[in-house]
Order: sequence, then structure tokens, then C-alpha cells
Amino acid sequence: MKKAVFIGGGASSLVASIYLKKLDPSFDVTIVEKEKKLGKKLAMTGGGKCNIAPNRDDPYVYNASAIKMLESMYKEIPLKRYLEILEEVGIMTKTIKDYGYYPIHESAPQVVKNLYHQINKLGIKVIYDEMIDYEYVDNKIVIKLNEQIVEADYLLLGIGGLNKGTKQLFESHHIKVSKLYPGLCPVKVKENVNALFGTRFEASITLWYKKNIVKVYYGEVMFKKDGLSGIPVLNLFSLISRKMIIENADINDFQISVGLPRDLLNDFIGKSVEETLLSLFRENYADYLIKKHNLSGKDIIDIELNKKIVKMVSNEYFNVSSLYDFKDAQVTVGGVILNQINEGFALKNEKNTYILGESLNVDGICGGYNLRFAITSGLFAVNSILQTQK
Repeated sequence: MKKAVFIGGGASSLVASIYLKKLDPSFDVTIVEKEKKLGKKLAMTGGGKCNIAPNRDDPYVYNASAIKMLESMYKEIPLKRYLEILEEVGIMTKTIKDYGYYPIHESAPQVVKNLYHQINKLGIKVIYDEMIDYEYVDNKIVIKLNEQIVEADYLLLGIGGLNKGTKQLFESHHIKVSKLYPGLCPVKVKENVNALFGTRFEASITLWYKKNIVKVYYGEVMFKKDGLSGIPVLNLFSLISRKMIIENADINDFQISVGLPRDLLNDFIGKSVEETLLSLFRENYADYLIKKHNLSGKDIIDIELNKKIVKMVSNEYFNVSSLYDFKDAQVTVGGVILNQINEGFALKNEKNTYILGESLNVDGICGGYNLRFAITSGLFAVNSILQTQK
């Protein structure tokens, strides 16, 4: 009996382990998870609703080094087939407006329960322990855990976003890992925005690097006590991280501007500054702009002041100060460099060892793209394993 051991109880391991056992019940399948329960991060994804796939596949919303691989992946397992496989492992899906595919019950914790039910039903073993290392002995992979040793014919590493410890583990096996930064999380800014905490509105949100435009998104910006949040900001955060990996960019060279589309801005001449800003924004943001730009709310807008007001409300700049930590990130930007794995996600320099999901140098924007990739990588690995059995 062949034995497959999945390290990590995240989305890629959970779905792939069930998929493998269903396709070949003769396999002995084990999941090793260091936490006390499976799917901890999956249970929180999509705001608790589990955005499990985008409305359509788009390889170009991921980091550039992954595009070619993703184009090939999504041709072989297109979105329709991916959704069929999810149904086969117990996850029925539906679309929600333009946001993508979600489970019908709209509950990420229930998705984990659905998968755990399948795991129990199929007799997949679960060990709650942490992997320390692994080695190859007599055509077997010997996996050293904190409290025991297990053997496998196939090792699938779905350990999620890497950290210092897991990066060192990979590098000890001569697996090259890029720099690592958090992705898809809020941005801290140098300006004092504490008074704006909780304020949110629809805006054009632009990332600038050395005063050049990198990307523009339109959507909701939300202010935190020390920075900016909202889906467009989360996406821009990942672009900052990518530039820091690829170009060694300095965090101090980034700005994010927030503004209303110019077609919403009228001629404000003859109105007071306060009257104008309160017609566009909530009071606390209007007060923030007045204080920051040394304006008087009672001043009547003339031609020159009108130009200043239009410029200010269409592009209000915030200077990025630092990145949030990995604990605040939805994904890790960076990871195992992709030229070390084959099309089945097996390492080229180690026999029967696979790397799945977020551990790889692949990250996409919000909207189900990252979960789609993570799960699909596990499906590819399973198909590759089954091919070796023929």
C-alpha cells in the first residue's frame, strides 16, 4: 500500500488528500497539522464566507513570474472542472454578484467541517504535530515530527506562507526561496490618520513609486488608526511587496493617493471650502483635509483655490511608512522559486516530494484567486502521483 503524507492542514492539503483518496482508495493518506485543528486559515477566508474561486481565471493578476505556469494550469484544469472537483469533495458553490464563487451556505467554517467530514468518512488519518525535517532512507521518505516519526512514499508540503523557520528548512534541502513579505493586508502611513479611524468611502486609489503611477484601483478605502485598508489597498500592498522583492525598492519611495473621480467634481467657485468638502465627504475627512492643507472652512472658493480643491480631492497623498506583519496578511508574497518544480508540482531535485499552494512564489489579488491556485496546485500534485502509479 502506497502512503502519501500531507504536511499542513490548509486548503490545498485538505482538498487534495480527499481527491487522492477518492481517486485511489488503496492509498494510505495522512495529514500532519501543527495546530490543534484543521483549516484554521481557511475558516476565516473571504470575510468568513470563503471566496473559493474568481468569476473567471486571469493569470495576469498574479506575480509576473507565475503567469506562464498559471496559463498552463488553468488550461488543464479550467474553472468549470475545478468547481466540479469541489462538488466531488463536498463543496457546492454559487456566484455572488461580481465577487466570484462561494459555497452555497456562505460559511468558511462550514467548508472546513464539510472537508473534515469527508476526511473522516474516507479514513484519512490526521496527526496533530509539527514537522521538524525529512530525509530519504531506502526509497522511503522519513518524516521527523516533534513527537514521532512517520514514513511516506510521497510527501506533499502544503505548509502555507513561509516564515523564517520553514524558509531555513527548505534551504537546508537546497531549495531556493525568494525574499518573503506579507501580502494583501493594510498599509501603514506616515500621516496621522487616527481621527479618521473607521471612515470609509468609494474612491480611486493609486499606488505611486518614485512619483510614477504603478496601479490604479477603484473601490472602498477604509481608514485604520495608523493607515489605510479596503480591498484595493490590500491589492496595492502586494504590489509594494513584489517591488521590494524584485527591485529592492525602498518603502519610503511609495505613496498611495485617494480621490474622487474628476467627473464627479464640479466648479466650486463661489462656495465655501467647508460647504464644498462636506458635500463630498464625511465631516471627519473634510476636517482632516482642511487642517492638513491649512485651509479655512469659511473661505470662499475663487479660481485659484478651486484648482487646489479639485487637485486635493482627486488625489490626496499618503506616504507609506511600513508594512504590516505576516500575522495580518492574507497571503505571503515570495516563496519557493518556481523553476525548481515540474508541471506536477514535484521538486526536480528530490524524489516524490511536492510543494503546494502559498509556499510557492505565487500570489494574486483578492477575489478567490489565491485559494483557486492553492487548491489547484494540490490537484495537479495528486494527478502527478497517480500518473507515477501507472
